[in-house]
Amino acid sequence: MESGTQGRILEKLVGLFRRIRHSTVIRQTGLLYSSRILVLLTSFITAIIVPRVLGPGLYGDLTFITSFLFASQGFFDLGVFESSAKMMAGEKDPTRQSRLLGGYFVIFAVIILAYSLFIYSAGSWIDSVFDSSVGVYFPLIVVFSSGNLVRDLVMQLSKGLNRVRDIVLMIALPALGYVTLVLVLNWVNDISIPHLLNGKFGLIWLVVALCAARMRPDFSRLSGSLKEIAQDVRRFGFKVFTGRALNTAVLQSDKLFIGLLGSTTSVGFYYLARVMVTPIEFFPAALSTSFFRRLGTSKKIPGKVLIAIFSWMILSSGVLLLAGKPVLEFIFPVDYASIVPMMFIAMIGAVLGGLVHPYHEFLIVKGYGVELRRISLVLTFYILGANWVLISLYGAMGAVYAYIGEKAISITLHDWYYRQAVRAANQLQD
Repeated sequence: MESGTQGRILEKLVGLFRRIRHSTVIRQTGLLYSSRILVLLTSFITAIIVPRVLGPGLYGDLTFITSFLFASQGFFDLGVFESSAKMMAGEKDPTRQSRLLGGYFVIFAVIILAYSLFIYSAGSWIDSVFDSSVGVYFPLIVVFSSGNLVRDLVMQLSKGLNRVRDIVLMIALPALGYVTLVLVLNWVNDISIPHLLNGKFGLIWLVVALCAARMRPDFSRLSGSLKEIAQDVRRFGFKVFTGRALNTAVLQSDKLFIGLLGSTTSVGFYYLARVMVTPIEFFPAALSTSFFRRLGTSKKIPGKVLIAIFSWMILSSGVLLLAGKPVLEFIFPVDYASIVPMMFIAMIGAVLGGLVHPYHEFLIVKGYGVELRRISLVLTFYILGANWVLISLYGAMGAVYAYIGEKAISITLHDWYYRQAVRAANQLQD
């Protein structure tokens, strides 16, 4: 009897492992997580070289420019960002998918042109606003400056279509190319801010263009596709955009405020501390993206998704507490020692941020645009006020405190609206 029970248990375990091995979601999550880890590893390699060669001052300038590009791009998608993922996830007809893709790519071209013109003009006024000396670089990087913007837009389409492999390519290949570029530039002793930024964004553009071409957009009946996209943007996307655009900008305001109230050198320290804690969010983001299309037909987030994310938070936090300081001391010279305390405190914000991902993706795919806009607006006012006050008082460490508060508010509001969405779905069923 006991032998038979053990045999049945063993048989169930074997069946479970087989299902896991053949699970599309598990494979996709693994690919996405692996790509993020690859980015982290390449970041470590570049972090060993670039800060040492440029020095704290120029490295702070590089981080400041990158932060400005991220902050400004949020104002240019006009609601297309969320709309594209939602529409692709809800469209099953391949022909209509191709035509919608054609419409989106036309809109993307207009957005990219407008953003490039903005970046070109920014060089003439940014130094006077931030009392910096980075304005001279903006005309030099304008051609590829929209790299992150175009990647974000195409990745939203890929997420809606469940083209996870394309997302992985757009994450991993530019990272591999960039670390190769840094190694070559270091070898020839020619590392500079324009070379690094143009190389990085140029590689992103190349990979994204290849992935976009693989989607095979159809540009016939373009007027009908544009009209349909415009309707969804007005109904859903623009509601999210009005809050998220400000939120995206203020999410980078920590680095901008540090540069404004302190120095661009401190920007570099803060950025590196945040980089060290970002792996905590990799797995929740990957798993949520893999489930995005399935969430469209689910009444709630599957329990196994939340359990997996909670388990990851505990494991990854423990690893960082044990290995974080030795790794930092190995990678960076003594001049960067102030990163260590910022990293350990920022870990709290990363844990809270990881918990947000499944709730955010659920609200997007279900079309809760108004609710997401409210969350974004609340976070916008909080971040601006908290960053201004706390950075004024505590410098770069104040930005870490503000970051933790922002993530705590975000998970609270996302959970609140998620519970309302679940109750609404249950009432409709009843």
